[in-house]
Amino acid sequence: MSMNRRKFLQTGGRLALGAGAAALLPRRARAQSVADVENAELVTITEDGAVITWESLQATEGLVAYGPSADRLDSEVGDPAGRTRYHRVELTGLPPGQPVHYVIRADGADADPVEYSPGVFDTLGPPPGTYLFTFATITDMHVGLTSAGAVSGLGDFVPVECPLVGADCWQVANQAVVEAINKSQAEFTLVKGDLSHEYASEQFEAARSCLEQLEKPYHPVRGNHDRQGERPEDYYKKVMQQDVTHYAFSHQGARFAILDSSNLATGFPEVGEEQWVWLADQLDNLGDERLFVVLHHPVTDEASVIFTLFTEDQQRLFSLLEREKNVAAILSGHSHRNIVTHQPELGDVPCIETACSIHYPGGYNLYRVYTGGFMQTYHKINGEQWRQWEEAGRQMYNGDAQELLLGSSSDRNFVCQFMRPLPEPETPQEGCACGRAPHGGGLALGATALAAMKLAPFTRKEK
Repeated sequence: MSMNRRKFLQTGGRLALGAGAAALLPRRARAQSVADVENAELVTITEDGAVITWESLQATEGLVAYGPSADRLDSEVGDPAGRTRYHRVELTGLPPGQPVHYVIRADGADADPVEYSPGVFDTLGPPPGTYLFTFATITDMHVGLTSAGAVSGLGDFVPVECPLVGADCWQVANQAVVEAINKSQAEFTLVKGDLSHEYASEQFEAARSCLEQLEKPYHPVRGNHDRQGERPEDYYKKVMQQDVTHYAFSHQGARFAILDSSNLATGFPEVGEEQWVWLADQLDNLGDERLFVVLHHPVTDEASVIFTLFTEDQQRLFSLLEREKNVAAILSGHSHRNIVTHQPELGDVPCIETACSIHYPGGYNLYRVYTGGFMQTYHKINGEQWRQWEEAGRQMYNGDAQELLLGSSSDRNFVCQFMRPLPEPETPQEGCACGRAPHGGGLALGATALAAMKLAPFTRKEK
């Protein structure tokens, strides 16, 4: 039996070689009457849609049949990729806040429900009030990474090497995320740290070149891998053109306070007196805005000591925020997983960690903000090269990557109401088509090979 992911992350102990490790065993041919479906995942749920992915041992025709009950699956959507090993099906036009039953069908055979594809879900009910805007988040780009799954101090894990020939996994993944966000309705993107993997100036240059392909503004956050250490120059500040690495901006009734939580020398979580004074000033001048606090490191006790702020900084943050009724959420990265935790001092304020863009499960998040709250939806990227890397990456952590990183459906897709609704705008906003438009579906990338092991910037698109 696999170790519970929360218990593992709280203790920092070695993973048991459990059920997830079965994926490491040689694959065997299945009877033809059994659906050729592996690693099925109900990934995204919106107010009127969903995305389901799976793999096959060999190329199959795939579809999803769905309807209002298990005995009334009266609609179906075929995989637009046709016969393939890597399937992705998007359901659209679903009623908000209603149950939907579905079955995955491969070459005419139905797959059984599994933990991460249970065969039924409820579409989200949008928050109350008027729709205002959408923003996106990316975290842990790790430009330059060539393998994944080895975590310092967390067991003797064998890293998974990038399986692609003629392309770098970090480039394929991050390029796909940027292209998918450009197809969404996001008005800006938060990049929640670890842009580089080894704090090299050329890695920051490549990350910046990639992010500058976003068609809307982006706002970077320093991560522990972006620390200066003993190097003579702060490449992160220089390349990302930041005079200061903590800052704030406002957008349609929301304030985003960006903290630099990485000690410049060690990368250990540390905020520092200057930023605490600055954050207190932000709170004093918040007015009617709703505050999103953004930093690389998670903050709650439940997030575990191996990832979170150290105790003194935790307590300082909680003491500043616990009486503030206009805090909307705390947004973090660092752990490479999808999970929502809470801290007693903060009440119902969600502390949200999201999965990295660089390896499994691989993707980005969209946040639709209303006057009465916000909706988070998680979106995995697609494309054959990415899916090869995703398939390999499932073997991280002794085969338990899915349990530890993907998170539950409610960790990925949920609605949160503000304690105090924002004032309704004088001019109503037009509705957003985010839930109805495909998010990066059918994206097939041909990443450019980089010459002779040398990192190079992405080719910038003309705007």
